[in-house]
Amino acid sequence: MGRWSLVVVVVVVIAAAAGCGDNIAGPRFTDGAASGTRLKLRYYDFGSVRQLAGVRDTQRDEDCNPTEWADGKAYCVPSNAYSPVYADATCTQKVGMVFVQPDCTRLPFAYFIDYVHQACEYKPARIYPRGAKLALTEFYRKNDDGSCSGPSDGSELDFYALGPEVPVTDLAETMITQPSMTGRLGELYYESIDGLRYPTGRMHDALLDGACSLFYGLGANLGRCVPFNNASMYKFRDAACTQLLATHSTVCPVPKLAAKYGECPYHRTRYYEVTAKLPPTTVYVQSGMTCSPTAPAPESTNYDVGDEVMLATTSRTTGTGTDRIQPIHFTTPEGLRTRDSMLFDAQLGVECSVRRQADGTALCMPGVYDYFETYYTDPGCANAIELVLVYHRQSCSPPPTSSYAVKYTQTASCDDLSYEVRHAGTEFTGSLYWKNATTCTAINTTNYSMYRVGDVVPLGELAAGALVTDP
Repeated sequence: MGRWSLVVVVVVVIAAAAGCGDNIAGPRFTDGAASGTRLKLRYYDFGSVRQLAGVRDTQRDEDCNPTEWADGKAYCVPSNAYSPVYADATCTQKVGMVFVQPDCTRLPFAYFIDYVHQACEYKPARIYPRGAKLALTEFYRKNDDGSCSGPSDGSELDFYALGPEVPVTDLAETMITQPSMTGRLGELYYESIDGLRYPTGRMHDALLDGACSLFYGLGANLGRCVPFNNASMYKFRDAACTQLLATHSTVCPVPKLAAKYGECPYHRTRYYEVTAKLPPTTVYVQSGMTCSPTAPAPESTNYDVGDEVMLATTSRTTGTGTDRIQPIHFTTPEGLRTRDSMLFDAQLGVECSVRRQADGTALCMPGVYDYFETYYTDPGCANAIELVLVYHRQSCSPPPTSSYAVKYTQTASCDDLSYEVRHAGTEFTGSLYWKNATTCTAINTTNYSMYRVGDVVPLGELAAGALVTDP
Protein backbone atom coordinates (compact mmCIF):
# COMPACT_ATOMS: atom_id res chain seq x y z
CA MET A 1 0.00 0.00 0.00
CA GLY A 2 1.15 3.57 -0.55
CA ARG A 3 3.49 5.11 1.96
CA TRP A 4 3.30 8.47 3.67
CA SER A 5 6.12 9.94 1.67
CA LEU A 6 5.72 13.69 1.40
CA VAL A 7 8.49 15.14 3.54
CA VAL A 8 7.68 18.47 5.13
CA VAL A 9 9.97 18.55 8.15
CA VAL A 10 13.35 16.93 7.66
CA VAL A 11 16.07 16.23 10.16
CA VAL A 12 19.17 17.87 8.80
CA VAL A 13 22.17 15.58 8.61
CA ILE A 14 24.86 18.20 8.41
CA ALA A 15 27.48 15.80 7.17
CA ALA A 16 27.71 17.69 3.92
CA ALA A 17 30.44 20.22 4.43
CA ALA A 18 31.91 21.13 1.08
CA GLY A 19 33.98 23.76 -0.62
CA CYS A 20 33.35 26.02 -3.57
CA GLY A 21 35.16 26.15 -6.89
CA ASP A 22 38.46 27.59 -5.70
CA ASN A 23 38.90 24.71 -3.23
CA ILE A 24 38.17 21.77 -5.53
CA ALA A 25 41.84 20.96 -6.19
CA GLY A 26 42.72 20.28 -2.56
CA PRO A 27 41.36 18.71 0.60
CA ARG A 28 40.40 22.01 2.24
CA PHE A 29 36.67 22.66 2.70
CA THR A 30 35.39 26.13 3.48
CA ASP A 31 32.60 24.70 5.65
CA GLY A 32 34.92 23.05 8.14
CA ALA A 33 35.57 19.46 6.99
CA ALA A 34 39.12 18.28 6.26
CA SER A 35 41.00 15.04 5.59
CA GLY A 36 43.75 13.69 7.81
CA THR A 37 46.83 11.69 6.88
CA ARG A 38 45.11 8.36 7.68
CA LEU A 39 41.41 9.21 7.48
CA LYS A 40 40.38 10.67 4.12
CA LEU A 41 37.12 12.37 3.22
CA ARG A 42 34.91 10.69 0.63
CA TYR A 43 32.50 12.88 -1.29
CA TYR A 44 30.38 13.24 -4.38
CA ASP A 45 31.95 15.82 -6.67
CA PHE A 46 29.48 17.92 -8.67
CA GLY A 47 32.17 20.16 -10.11
CA SER A 48 31.75 23.29 -8.02
CA VAL A 49 30.17 21.62 -5.00
CA ARG A 50 31.19 18.56 -3.01
CA GLN A 51 28.84 16.53 -0.84
CA LEU A 52 30.36 14.38 1.91
CA ALA A 53 29.83 10.61 1.63
CA GLY A 54 31.85 9.26 4.56
CA VAL A 55 35.48 8.50 5.39
CA ARG A 56 38.15 6.14 4.08
CA ASP A 57 40.53 4.55 6.59
CA THR A 58 43.66 4.17 4.47
CA GLN A 59 45.48 2.17 7.15
CA ARG A 60 42.74 -0.49 7.36
CA ASP A 61 41.83 -0.06 3.66
CA GLU A 62 38.08 0.23 4.27
CA ASP A 63 35.31 2.80 4.43
CA CYS A 64 34.28 3.96 7.89
CA ASN A 65 32.04 6.44 9.66
CA PRO A 66 32.84 8.31 12.90
CA THR A 67 30.61 6.66 15.51
CA GLU A 68 30.07 7.15 19.26
CA TRP A 69 31.00 3.97 21.15
CA ALA A 70 29.77 2.46 24.41
CA ASP A 71 33.05 3.34 26.15
CA GLY A 72 32.23 7.05 25.84
CA LYS A 73 34.66 7.66 23.00
CA ALA A 74 34.14 7.77 19.23
CA TYR A 75 35.90 5.79 16.51
CA CYS A 76 35.82 5.54 12.73
CA VAL A 77 33.89 2.27 12.45
CA PRO A 78 33.55 0.13 9.29
CA SER A 79 30.57 1.47 7.37
CA ASN A 80 28.68 -1.74 6.64
CA ALA A 81 27.95 -4.21 9.43
CA TYR A 82 25.19 -6.43 10.82
CA SER A 83 24.23 -7.16 14.43
CA PRO A 84 24.86 -10.62 15.96
CA VAL A 85 22.25 -12.92 17.51
CA TYR A 86 22.59 -16.16 19.51
CA ALA A 87 22.63 -19.83 18.55
CA ASP A 88 21.57 -21.18 21.98
CA ALA A 89 18.69 -20.78 24.44
CA THR A 90 20.95 -19.26 27.12
CA CYS A 91 22.22 -16.51 24.79
CA THR A 92 25.89 -17.30 25.31
CA GLN A 93 26.96 -18.30 21.78
CA LYS A 94 26.99 -15.27 19.49
CA VAL A 95 26.64 -15.78 15.76
CA GLY A 96 26.27 -13.45 12.81
CA MET A 97 22.89 -13.29 11.08
CA VAL A 98 22.31 -12.11 7.51
CA PHE A 99 18.94 -11.76 5.80
CA VAL A 100 18.99 -13.55 2.46
CA GLN A 101 17.31 -11.55 -0.30
CA PRO A 102 16.26 -13.70 -3.27
CA ASP A 103 18.44 -13.30 -6.37
CA CYS A 104 20.86 -10.87 -4.69
CA THR A 105 24.45 -11.32 -5.82
CA ARG A 106 26.24 -9.12 -3.29
CA LEU A 107 28.48 -10.62 -0.62
CA PRO A 108 27.52 -10.29 3.06
CA PHE A 109 29.04 -7.40 4.98
CA ALA A 110 32.46 -8.08 6.45
CA TYR A 111 31.61 -7.22 10.07
CA PHE A 112 29.10 -7.69 12.88
CA ILE A 113 28.66 -5.04 15.58
CA ASP A 114 27.31 -5.92 19.03
CA TYR A 115 25.28 -3.20 20.78
CA VAL A 116 24.57 -2.62 24.46
CA HIS A 117 21.63 -0.76 25.99
CA GLN A 118 22.77 2.34 27.87
CA ALA A 119 20.45 4.87 29.48
CA CYS A 120 17.70 4.97 26.89
CA GLU A 121 19.74 4.16 23.78
CA TYR A 122 21.74 1.42 22.12
CA LYS A 123 25.43 2.00 21.51
CA PRO A 124 27.97 -0.18 19.70
CA ALA A 125 30.31 -1.99 22.07
CA ARG A 126 32.15 -4.72 20.14
CA ILE A 127 32.97 -5.46 16.51
CA TYR A 128 33.74 -8.84 14.96
CA PRO A 129 34.82 -9.89 11.46
CA ARG A 130 32.59 -12.33 9.58
CA GLY A 131 33.77 -15.92 9.87
CA ALA A 132 32.75 -19.21 8.27
CA LYS A 133 29.15 -19.91 7.28
CA LEU A 134 27.13 -22.00 9.77
CA ALA A 135 24.29 -24.49 9.24
CA LEU A 136 21.60 -23.09 11.58
CA THR A 137 17.83 -22.98 11.16
CA GLU A 138 16.83 -20.96 14.25
CA PHE A 139 18.21 -18.27 16.52
CA TYR A 140 17.69 -16.43 19.83
CA ARG A 141 17.86 -12.79 20.92
CA LYS A 142 18.91 -11.26 24.24
CA ASN A 143 16.40 -8.80 25.73
CA ASP A 144 17.24 -5.54 27.50
CA ASP A 145 16.70 -7.19 30.89
CA GLY A 146 19.22 -9.94 30.06
CA SER A 147 16.66 -12.66 29.39
CA CYS A 148 16.86 -14.78 26.26
CA SER A 149 13.93 -15.03 23.83
CA GLY A 150 13.35 -17.52 21.04
CA PRO A 151 13.80 -19.64 19.13
CA SER A 152 12.90 -17.75 15.96
CA ASP A 153 12.73 -19.21 12.48
CA GLY A 154 15.96 -18.78 10.54
CA SER A 155 15.03 -20.58 7.34
CA GLU A 156 15.37 -17.40 5.24
CA LEU A 157 18.58 -16.32 6.94
CA ASP A 158 22.27 -17.12 6.66
CA PHE A 159 24.41 -17.49 9.77
CA TYR A 160 28.14 -16.99 10.24
CA ALA A 161 30.67 -17.59 12.97
CA LEU A 162 32.23 -14.48 14.49
CA GLY A 163 35.94 -13.97 14.11
CA PRO A 164 38.19 -12.59 16.88
CA GLU A 165 36.94 -9.29 18.29
CA VAL A 166 38.58 -6.28 16.67
CA PRO A 167 40.22 -4.17 19.41
CA VAL A 168 38.91 -0.61 19.30
CA THR A 169 42.55 0.46 19.50
CA ASP A 170 42.83 -0.81 15.91
CA LEU A 171 40.22 1.76 14.89
CA ALA A 172 41.04 5.44 14.51
CA GLU A 173 39.68 7.47 17.42
CA THR A 174 37.57 10.45 16.35
CA MET A 175 36.90 12.55 19.42
CA ILE A 176 34.04 15.04 19.53
CA THR A 177 35.45 18.51 20.04
CA GLN A 178 33.71 21.41 21.72
CA PRO A 179 32.87 24.23 19.33
CA SER A 180 34.21 27.73 19.53
CA MET A 181 31.02 29.60 20.36
CA THR A 182 30.33 33.01 18.85
CA GLY A 183 26.63 32.91 19.67
CA ARG A 184 23.98 30.52 20.93
CA LEU A 185 24.83 27.74 18.42
CA GLY A 186 28.15 26.12 17.57
CA GLU A 187 28.83 23.12 15.31
CA LEU A 188 30.19 19.87 16.77
CA TYR A 189 32.88 17.96 14.88
CA TYR A 190 34.62 14.61 15.02
CA GLU A 191 38.38 15.14 15.01
CA SER A 192 41.27 12.66 14.90
CA ILE A 193 44.92 13.07 15.81
CA ASP A 194 45.90 12.65 12.14
CA GLY A 195 43.90 15.74 11.16
CA LEU A 196 40.43 14.54 10.14
CA ARG A 197 37.63 17.02 10.83
CA TYR A 198 34.16 15.68 10.12
CA PRO A 199 30.74 17.15 11.03
CA THR A 200 28.71 15.21 13.61
CA GLY A 201 25.40 16.53 12.25
CA ARG A 202 24.73 18.24 15.60
CA MET A 203 25.00 21.70 17.09
CA HIS A 204 25.70 22.74 20.68
CA ASP A 205 23.04 25.05 22.13
CA ALA A 206 24.75 27.23 24.75
CA LEU A 207 21.46 28.45 26.23
CA LEU A 208 20.07 24.94 26.78
CA ASP A 209 23.56 23.49 27.43
CA GLY A 210 23.11 20.48 25.19
CA ALA A 211 23.25 19.10 21.67
CA CYS A 212 20.54 19.76 19.11
CA SER A 213 19.80 18.95 15.48
CA LEU A 214 18.49 21.32 12.83
CA PHE A 215 14.97 20.73 11.50
CA TYR A 216 13.33 22.57 8.63
CA GLY A 217 10.71 22.31 5.92
CA LEU A 218 11.92 21.71 2.38
CA GLY A 219 12.15 25.06 0.66
CA ALA A 220 12.02 26.84 4.00
CA ASN A 221 14.27 29.81 4.75
CA LEU A 222 14.56 29.10 8.48
CA GLY A 223 15.82 26.22 10.62
CA ARG A 224 15.20 25.30 14.27
CA CYS A 225 17.68 23.40 16.41
CA VAL A 226 15.75 20.75 18.35
CA PRO A 227 17.40 19.17 21.44
CA PHE A 228 17.54 15.42 21.99
CA ASN A 229 15.90 13.38 24.78
CA ASN A 230 12.61 15.30 24.83
CA ALA A 231 9.53 14.20 26.75
CA SER A 232 6.15 14.02 24.99
CA MET A 233 2.98 15.89 25.91
CA TYR A 234 -0.06 13.72 25.24
CA LYS A 235 -1.38 12.87 28.74
CA PHE A 236 -3.39 15.05 31.11
CA ARG A 237 -3.55 15.63 34.86
CA ASP A 238 -7.31 16.22 34.99
CA ALA A 239 -10.47 14.34 34.02
CA ALA A 240 -11.44 17.10 31.57
CA CYS A 241 -8.18 16.68 29.62
CA THR A 242 -7.24 20.35 29.83
CA GLN A 243 -3.96 20.24 31.83
CA LEU A 244 -1.18 18.63 29.81
CA LEU A 245 1.80 16.99 31.48
CA ALA A 246 5.04 15.52 30.11
CA THR A 247 5.75 11.79 29.87
CA HIS A 248 9.15 10.17 29.35
CA SER A 249 10.71 6.73 29.63
CA THR A 250 11.84 5.99 33.19
CA VAL A 251 15.18 4.57 32.02
CA CYS A 252 16.07 7.73 30.10
CA PRO A 253 17.84 10.76 31.60
CA VAL A 254 15.54 13.44 32.99
CA PRO A 255 14.52 15.59 30.00
CA LYS A 256 14.92 19.35 29.88
CA LEU A 257 12.11 19.91 27.38
CA ALA A 258 8.78 18.38 26.44
CA ALA A 259 7.39 18.38 22.91
CA LYS A 260 3.79 19.27 22.15
CA TYR A 261 3.01 18.03 18.66
CA GLY A 262 0.47 19.73 16.42
CA GLU A 263 -2.81 18.08 15.50
CA CYS A 264 -1.81 17.93 11.84
CA PRO A 265 1.47 16.70 10.32
CA TYR A 266 2.42 20.17 9.10
CA HIS A 267 1.85 22.03 12.35
CA ARG A 268 4.99 23.19 14.11
CA THR A 269 5.96 21.31 17.26
CA ARG A 270 6.19 23.50 20.38
CA TYR A 271 8.57 22.87 23.29
CA TYR A 272 8.08 23.52 27.01
CA GLU A 273 10.35 23.48 30.02
CA VAL A 274 10.15 20.30 32.12
CA THR A 275 9.86 21.15 35.83
CA ALA A 276 8.90 18.92 38.77
CA LYS A 277 8.72 15.13 38.67
CA LEU A 278 5.17 13.99 39.47
CA PRO A 279 4.34 11.04 41.76
CA PRO A 280 2.76 7.94 40.17
CA THR A 281 -0.95 8.59 39.92
CA THR A 282 -3.88 8.20 37.56
CA VAL A 283 -3.55 10.33 34.45
CA TYR A 284 -5.86 10.82 31.47
CA VAL A 285 -5.67 10.40 27.72
CA GLN A 286 -7.92 11.91 25.09
CA SER A 287 -9.41 10.08 22.12
CA GLY A 288 -11.66 12.26 20.03
CA MET A 289 -14.06 13.91 22.49
CA THR A 290 -13.51 11.28 25.21
CA CYS A 291 -11.17 11.78 28.18
CA SER A 292 -10.33 8.46 29.86
CA PRO A 293 -8.28 7.55 32.96
CA THR A 294 -5.22 5.34 32.68
CA ALA A 295 -3.22 3.70 35.45
CA PRO A 296 0.40 4.73 36.13
CA ALA A 297 2.85 2.96 33.83
CA PRO A 298 6.03 1.79 35.61
CA GLU A 299 8.05 2.24 32.43
CA SER A 300 7.09 5.94 32.22
CA THR A 301 7.65 8.96 34.44
CA ASN A 302 5.42 12.03 34.38
CA TYR A 303 6.60 15.61 34.81
CA ASP A 304 5.01 19.00 35.19
CA VAL A 305 5.73 21.56 32.50
CA GLY A 306 6.46 25.27 32.64
CA ASP A 307 6.84 28.02 30.08
CA GLU A 308 7.30 27.54 26.37
CA VAL A 309 10.95 27.57 25.29
CA MET A 310 12.03 29.32 22.12
CA LEU A 311 14.48 27.13 20.22
CA ALA A 312 17.58 28.49 18.53
CA THR A 313 16.90 29.47 14.92
CA THR A 314 19.02 29.94 11.82
CA SER A 315 18.59 31.41 8.38
CA ARG A 316 18.63 28.92 5.51
CA THR A 317 19.92 30.31 2.23
CA THR A 318 20.80 28.95 -1.21
CA GLY A 319 24.05 29.78 -2.98
CA THR A 320 23.93 32.42 -5.70
CA GLY A 321 26.71 31.17 -8.00
CA THR A 322 26.36 30.48 -11.71
CA ASP A 323 26.81 26.70 -11.53
CA ARG A 324 23.89 24.30 -11.77
CA ILE A 325 24.31 22.75 -8.31
CA GLN A 326 24.42 25.19 -5.42
CA PRO A 327 24.98 24.55 -1.70
CA ILE A 328 22.44 25.46 0.97
CA HIS A 329 23.72 26.95 4.23
CA PHE A 330 22.39 27.55 7.72
CA THR A 331 23.68 30.81 9.14
CA THR A 332 23.29 33.01 12.21
CA PRO A 333 24.13 36.70 12.68
CA GLU A 334 26.84 35.65 15.18
CA GLY A 335 28.82 33.86 12.47
CA LEU A 336 27.64 30.23 12.37
CA ARG A 337 27.75 28.89 8.80
CA THR A 338 27.12 25.20 8.22
CA ARG A 339 26.02 23.10 5.26
CA ASP A 340 22.64 21.48 4.77
CA SER A 341 22.48 17.92 3.46
CA MET A 342 20.28 19.16 0.60
CA LEU A 343 21.58 20.88 -2.53
CA PHE A 344 19.81 23.18 -4.99
CA ASP A 345 19.49 22.34 -8.69
CA ALA A 346 19.28 25.73 -10.39
CA GLN A 347 18.38 24.16 -13.75
CA LEU A 348 15.31 22.35 -12.39
CA GLY A 349 14.61 25.03 -9.79
CA VAL A 350 14.27 22.50 -6.93
CA GLU A 351 16.19 21.27 -3.93
CA CYS A 352 17.79 17.87 -4.46
CA SER A 353 19.46 15.11 -2.46
CA VAL A 354 22.28 12.81 -3.52
CA ARG A 355 21.34 9.22 -4.40
CA ARG A 356 23.97 6.64 -5.37
CA GLN A 357 23.46 4.77 -8.64
CA ALA A 358 24.41 1.21 -9.56
CA ASP A 359 27.40 2.40 -11.61
CA GLY A 360 28.90 4.17 -8.58
CA THR A 361 27.97 7.66 -9.70
CA ALA A 362 25.31 9.72 -7.98
CA LEU A 363 22.34 11.77 -9.10
CA CYS A 364 20.94 14.79 -7.33
CA MET A 365 17.32 13.67 -7.07
CA PRO A 366 14.58 16.28 -6.70
CA GLY A 367 14.10 16.62 -2.96
CA VAL A 368 10.39 17.40 -3.02
CA TYR A 369 8.79 14.24 -4.31
CA ASP A 370 6.46 11.38 -3.45
CA TYR A 371 6.81 7.69 -4.22
CA PHE A 372 4.43 6.18 -6.75
CA GLU A 373 3.32 2.57 -6.99
CA THR A 374 1.03 0.42 -9.11
CA TYR A 375 -2.59 0.10 -7.96
CA TYR A 376 -5.83 -1.02 -9.59
CA THR A 377 -9.17 0.67 -10.24
CA ASP A 378 -11.37 -2.46 -10.29
CA PRO A 379 -12.12 -5.25 -7.76
CA GLY A 380 -10.55 -7.83 -10.09
CA CYS A 381 -7.23 -5.95 -10.23
CA ALA A 382 -7.23 -5.95 -14.04
CA ASN A 383 -6.94 -2.21 -14.70
CA ALA A 384 -3.61 -0.93 -13.42
CA ILE A 385 -2.88 2.68 -12.60
CA GLU A 386 0.26 4.33 -11.23
CA LEU A 387 -0.51 6.72 -8.39
CA VAL A 388 1.01 8.66 -5.54
CA LEU A 389 -0.84 8.26 -2.22
CA VAL A 390 -0.20 11.01 0.33
CA TYR A 391 -1.51 10.48 3.86
CA HIS A 392 -3.41 13.20 5.70
CA ARG A 393 -5.92 13.20 8.52
CA GLN A 394 -9.52 14.00 7.65
CA SER A 395 -9.50 16.96 10.02
CA CYS A 396 -6.35 18.40 8.44
CA SER A 397 -5.88 20.23 5.17
CA PRO A 398 -4.30 18.15 2.40
CA PRO A 399 -0.52 18.49 2.30
CA PRO A 400 1.08 20.45 -0.54
CA THR A 401 1.59 18.47 -3.71
CA SER A 402 5.04 17.61 -5.01
CA SER A 403 6.48 18.42 -8.40
CA TYR A 404 7.93 14.95 -8.89
CA ALA A 405 7.14 11.30 -8.20
CA VAL A 406 9.74 8.54 -7.84
CA LYS A 407 9.70 4.75 -8.04
CA TYR A 408 12.72 2.64 -7.16
CA THR A 409 13.78 -0.97 -7.51
CA GLN A 410 16.84 -2.80 -6.24
CA THR A 411 19.60 -3.68 -8.66
CA ALA A 412 20.61 -7.31 -9.14
CA SER A 413 23.37 -6.98 -6.56
CA CYS A 414 20.98 -5.31 -4.06
CA ASP A 415 23.78 -2.83 -3.31
CA ASP A 416 22.05 0.11 -4.98
CA LEU A 417 18.68 1.26 -6.26
CA SER A 418 17.43 2.01 -9.75
CA TYR A 419 15.19 5.07 -9.96
CA GLU A 420 12.37 6.14 -12.22
CA VAL A 421 11.41 9.82 -11.95
CA ARG A 422 8.11 11.22 -13.21
CA HIS A 423 6.45 14.59 -13.20
CA ALA A 424 3.55 14.72 -10.75
CA GLY A 425 0.13 14.55 -12.40
CA THR A 426 -3.50 15.39 -11.67
CA GLU A 427 -5.61 14.31 -8.72
CA PHE A 428 -7.38 10.93 -8.77
CA THR A 429 -10.64 10.39 -6.86
CA GLY A 430 -11.92 6.92 -7.80
CA SER A 431 -11.95 3.58 -5.99
CA LEU A 432 -8.63 1.88 -5.51
CA TYR A 433 -7.37 -1.68 -4.99
CA TRP A 434 -4.08 -3.30 -4.03
CA LYS A 435 -2.89 -6.63 -5.46
CA ASN A 436 -0.96 -8.99 -3.22
CA ALA A 437 -0.04 -12.21 -5.03
CA THR A 438 -3.49 -13.47 -6.14
CA THR A 439 -5.54 -11.35 -3.73
CA CYS A 440 -7.18 -8.06 -4.77
CA THR A 441 -8.02 -5.88 -1.76
CA ALA A 442 -9.92 -2.60 -1.59
CA ILE A 443 -8.00 0.33 -0.08
CA ASN A 444 -9.67 2.71 2.34
CA THR A 445 -8.56 6.01 0.82
CA THR A 446 -10.41 8.25 3.28
CA ASN A 447 -7.18 9.62 4.74
CA TYR A 448 -5.27 9.87 1.47
CA SER A 449 -4.89 12.33 -1.36
CA MET A 450 -4.21 10.50 -4.64
CA TYR A 451 -2.32 11.81 -7.66
CA ARG A 452 -1.53 10.40 -11.08
CA VAL A 453 2.01 10.46 -12.42
CA GLY A 454 2.99 12.19 -15.64
CA ASP A 455 5.85 12.05 -18.12
CA VAL A 456 9.15 10.36 -17.35
CA VAL A 457 12.05 12.62 -16.42
CA PRO A 458 15.13 11.10 -18.12
CA LEU A 459 17.82 10.44 -15.52
CA GLY A 460 20.27 12.09 -17.90
CA GLU A 461 18.54 15.40 -17.17
CA LEU A 462 19.50 15.19 -13.49
CA ALA A 463 22.82 16.50 -12.22
CA ALA A 464 25.39 13.71 -11.85
CA GLY A 465 28.35 13.57 -9.47
CA ALA A 466 31.32 11.22 -9.12
CA LEU A 467 32.36 9.50 -5.89
CA VAL A 468 35.87 10.67 -4.96
CA THR A 469 38.25 9.95 -2.09
CA ASP A 470 40.74 12.61 -1.09
CA PRO A 471 44.31 11.65 -2.01
